Amino acid sequence: MNIPNVILDKLAPMDTHKTITNLLFITVFFLFGGGMIMLTGHVERSWLARSIWACIYVSAMGYGFLISRLLLSRIVEAPGFMVLSVLCLFSIFWSSAPSTTASYAIALFGATLIAYIIVLKLEAFQLLKNATTALLLLIVVNVLLMIPNLGYNLSGAGRFSGIFPQANMLGRMASLGILLLSLLALSDRYPKFLAGIGIIGGTLLVLACNSMTSIMAVILSLSLFFLRRSIGRPVGDGVILIMSWLLLCCGGLLWLNSESIVDFLFNLIGRSPTLTGRTGLWEGVRDAIYLKPILGYGYSGFWTGEHLLTERIFNHAGWETESAHNGLYEIALNVGLVGVVTFILVIGRSLLNAFKFTFTGHSKLAPVLLSILTYLLILGATESAYMIRNSINWVLMTLCTLYLKKLSLEEGMGRVLGADNTFNAGNYANMPKK
Repeated sequence: MNIPNVILDKLAPMDTHKTITNLLFITVFFLFGGGMIMLTGHVERSWLARSIWACIYVSAMGYGFLISRLLLSRIVEAPGFMVLSVLCLFSIFWSSAPSTTASYAIALFGATLIAYIIVLKLEAFQLLKNATTALLLLIVVNVLLMIPNLGYNLSGAGRFSGIFPQANMLGRMASLGILLLSLLALSDRYPKFLAGIGIIGGTLLVLACNSMTSIMAVILSLSLFFLRRSIGRPVGDGVILIMSWLLLCCGGLLWLNSESIVDFLFNLIGRSPTLTGRTGLWEGVRDAIYLKPILGYGYSGFWTGEHLLTERIFNHAGWETESAHNGLYEIALNVGLVGVVTFILVIGRSLLNAFKFTFTGHSKLAPVLLSILTYLLILGATESAYMIRNSINWVLMTLCTLYLKKLSLEEGMGRVLGADNTFNAGNYANMPKK
């Protein structure tokens, strides 16, 4: 018996229960997407922000305890990212900054736990609608802030950051909003009028903050979605194999000529081939990783606990930062090669499932999940976008892997997919285990 649901059903009718649940998750995604910065200012130094996050994560852990049997069955079926978050918790024992690791790792664990709970509570498209609505609200807020100086902000004279401390953070939020609004509107899962408003507003924000990584990530991610729609019908495994071989060959040619290609592309868009100083930073980060390759420096322990190493890296790069500006490098600093290998295995399997269900079946959900996962992975090439606490990116990445795992289990059970290609959480809990 699901005790929390029984209590809610007695207190409110089913429709009210669903409305409250959706509003709750919209609020959570709003905070994860950057709303907390708008409400409290500087998140890291704000006691109010810390108190709100603590309440959210304590509530999630308490609810998780009440549905522990259902939750554990979900974790056993798809343990990957939960294992990573637990590894971050244990990294306090070898961390260079134990107190920082303790507080930050608890936040990461709480965000991961919320993702597992969401999968049990909501169908995939409903979850994506909630996340999209939260991002639409954030886009509207930032556009309103941009309007008083619209001409200047769009002129390229400066980089608009809105409610965020950095322009790149605004670019990531706005581009993710554009992606979700486009995917759901094209899938007939979101009102096209609202989606159009959000896409226009998000595009203005991305242009104002001049975030090229975000723009490229959205374009490449949407291209996969349109590729599947243009094909129209499922393709056979043989076609997938040929496409993979062609991609491998093309990738090899690109790698052999990578230096000249990179110079050409970045000159074309008016950017430095050093990725705005990131290459110098990465050289120093790699040297630091070699010093502790297996388990790293503890979750978020490197940048606050290794002052001599970070000072050396800053001197070499010519600028200061608090991240590696690369997702895999950041994981290696946090929890070493153990964490990197675990992450790659989980993501690799999810990508294989996503491509399989996107191109060989009739699933409406798989192309959407593939596009979102592709966007998040591309973002991590020049930003520390993986395993970030209090982040909508990490929650969505975890959710994509979990819903893809559910699709895989559905196929394994030989059952017919529902109208929206997702499980009913209650039915899933009663499925026989392999």
